[in-house]
Amino acid sequence: MAVKVQALERWVTTLIGLALMTSLAGTLLGALHLADTFLGQVAAFETIYVLIIGFSILRLPPTRTLFWCLGSLVVALAAALLQRWDVDPVSLMLFYGFPLVVCALNGYMLDASARGSYANNLLLGRESARLRQWRDNADRMLDQLDVRIRERHEQAGELAFLLEPDLKLSQGGLRDLHCLQWIDLADPSLLEDSEREALDGPHGVLLSARIELHRATGRANNQLLLQEQDEVADALGYGDADLLMAAVAEAARTVTGIEDAVLHRIHNRGRRRRWLARTRDLGHGILLAEETLTLADDAPVSDPVMPLRVAVHAAREDAFIFRDVLDRIAAEDAPLPNPWPDEARELFVDLLLLGHDMIRVVEALDQVDLVTRLIPEWAPNRHRPQRNAYHRFTVDRHLLEAAAEAARLVDRVERPDLLVLGGLFHDIGKGYPGDHSEVGVGLVHTIAERMGYPP
Repeated sequence: MAVKVQALERWVTTLIGLALMTSLAGTLLGALHLADTFLGQVAAFETIYVLIIGFSILRLPPTRTLFWCLGSLVVALAAALLQRWDVDPVSLMLFYGFPLVVCALNGYMLDASARGSYANNLLLGRESARLRQWRDNADRMLDQLDVRIRERHEQAGELAFLLEPDLKLSQGGLRDLHCLQWIDLADPSLLEDSEREALDGPHGVLLSARIELHRATGRANNQLLLQEQDEVADALGYGDADLLMAAVAEAARTVTGIEDAVLHRIHNRGRRRRWLARTRDLGHGILLAEETLTLADDAPVSDPVMPLRVAVHAAREDAFIFRDVLDRIAAEDAPLPNPWPDEARELFVDLLLLGHDMIRVVEALDQVDLVTRLIPEWAPNRHRPQRNAYHRFTVDRHLLEAAAEAARLVDRVERPDLLVLGGLFHDIGKGYPGDHSEVGVGLVHTIAERMGYPP
């Protein structure tokens, strides 16, 4: 059907073009024959008007219209020469040559504008069709995206804690930002307004670092190596590579936290057993439902031990904690007494004994400053790079990894608590001036006394 319509359109356009050519030939003959008479001037104006009709009103194809107009000129001049009429070239240029050039240019501009509008509409139409297709298949495609994101994270590592991260592919990098944008297009309900706003700052930090890295190296390389960090930091105005990497790490942690929440929503939405979901009361107002840890309305969030209770349950149950739950606890600003109560010390050790399961939970608590509320000495080690080839992680992640590895060896020692605490605090002095071993001894002494251990 479309082919028939296009063929008919071509035939109609050709017929109109021939009619235009005939009309122009007639008005041209009248203008040439009657010359300077009143009727000759009328014929000249009619010639210009027919040109305007062809190029601007009917909007015929400009190239074909130009050929028809030139054809009418040839026909009119041939007839005039056969009749031995006097032809004034100047008059011919005034009432036909110049108007033809102007009308032809206008016709080409109108055609270009129409083609641009058509192309834009076609592009928008195809984008809309693809977007509809994406949304119609959102559940399946989001599940596939979830799997691919996790596979990429396994390969590229976590941007916030690597010494030489990939600004694009590492977890919390630009690719994850793009994934969140795609997810938002597929289903806007998966992102909260506050999360969308929170992504603006990290996007600027990561994109600026990547652009400057490309400029500094002259290559499309996304891995921010140690030897390039100083130059990138200077170009971006940080002045110090550690400050640059701290900003990059903070941005990546924000992206990771939001992405984790979104992927958890996708995971829960994909489960078709919501109506069978059972809520377990874990005590102290802590609730577990669908692998998500929440708080009851009457939960004792002002209890200073509450962060540790929540952390232990989340790590033990492999449960996710949404940011609003942590914000609710952090808003109370309830520090532990000095020394800690026995329950707090035991919960802290229990958390470390859970090994690698505790790392993501501690990171979640650290994003709302609950870790530094428990251990103030932790703050200088956050996002702190270790500038040597013997380490992969920043100091804070290095300490958590050491504690997690130590937890695998607790069956070999009489005091598991001292083993995991030693792993967690063995390099706590690296964030401070001086020899970190000597500084660390004093810090650990202070921390241990605060936790309630005897001198």
